[in-house]
Amino acid sequence: MRREAQSTSALEGTYAPLSEVLAADAEEDQPDADLREVLNYVRTAEHAFRWVEEGRELTLGLLRDLHSRLVRGTIANDDQAGRVRSIQVMIGGNPGARIQDAMFVPSPPGMDLEHDLSDWLDWMRSDYDGQIDPVVAAGMAHSRPSTRSTTATGGSAGCSLCCTCNRQGCSVSRR
Repeated sequence: MRREAQSTSALEGTYAPLSEVLAADAEEDQPDADLREVLNYVRTAEHAFRWVEEGRELTLGLLRDLHSRLVRGTIANDDQAGRVRSIQVMIGGNPGARIQDAMFVPSPPGMDLEHDLSDWLDWMRSDYDGQIDPVVAAGMAHSRPSTRSTTATGGSAGCSLCCTCNRQGCSVSRR
């Protein structure tokens, strides 16, 4: 799990050496911000695994909680933590850059984004076992939160949720 957390965090620009991630005590508050963020991912994923193992349904509340846990104690821990974003974001632009210069601009904020997230959760809760190849299902499940960038700080919570489903051995979900 720690290797997954380290590599996934690196994709989002958070770099902590794997040796430090493996050696760190996940329960202790870490002075290094990047290491703290990677360990947040570990704790968040473990929470999500327990949620699924208990047979609980995937919900918007869970997704909000996962996001809050991911950003706890980081620079991204602000009043937007755990909420569907209310601002326009861009990916691949420098701070202060114009949105036209971004590499990718996700959907605008608002009710459509919230409805899209609800639709994605409905799809995740559906039983497609045997109908969709698990690798294809994982890609489909991962693409929605990643391309919509549902939170102001990225789609990590949705990716954690997908990771949870995939690790639990389900095509899309298991009730």
